[in-house]
Amino acid sequence: MPRELWDAWLALSFRSLGRSSREVLADFPTAGGAVAAGEGTYADDLRWLLGELDGSGVIRIECGGKDLAGASGARWGRDRFFLGGKAARSVVTVKGSAEEELYRTSRAFGEEEVATGYRLPLPDGAYRVTLHFCEARACAEGVNVFDVLLEGEEVLAACDPIARRGFGMAWIHTAEVAVADGALDIELQPRRGEADVAALEVGPRR
Repeated sequence: MPRELWDAWLALSFRSLGRSSREVLADFPTAGGAVAAGEGTYADDLRWLLGELDGSGVIRIECGGKDLAGASGARWGRDRFFLGGKAARSVVTVKGSAEEELYRTSRAFGEEEVATGYRLPLPDGAYRVTLHFCEARACAEGVNVFDVLLEGEEVLAACDPIARRGFGMAWIHTAEVAVADGALDIELQPRRGEADVAALEVGPRR
């Protein structure tokens, strides 16, 4: 079944039927037919997302990487729900965080791409989104400059990671957003060079 139909089914379950993530997970189809998305299928990705919502309530994605047990004990899922981009990995010494492995992988989006970001199927509601960054390839200001939008609203404008934090420095940006259409759209739009994100966290706004 195409990704669009899975998303429509999930939105119907959450919005029209008012079902919880646990209820949707209990009735989740076991047969295949989903499109491939990284490792496994899109159906596998949705099953994982529902499990995280039903468990900790927080979605953590290691952009460009695989499943990871963080130094703080948090569990990060492999890269999924992305639209475009390419996985990247660096070997630099990460500064500013004990989560060095988390910041060594990323997903990079180029100027020529049409779709740049992530789309996460979620129940309607208020969320807190934390984006993790670490510039580990461009060494000069002005090489990579990008905007970040959540649900079409700009939360970072003309962001230049080198000018903002410097080379190899881990940093985060947190913003709050309301989802009203059954999915959270996270857009990373390059103005120059690439837009590069190391990890995503999405949880309920408290």
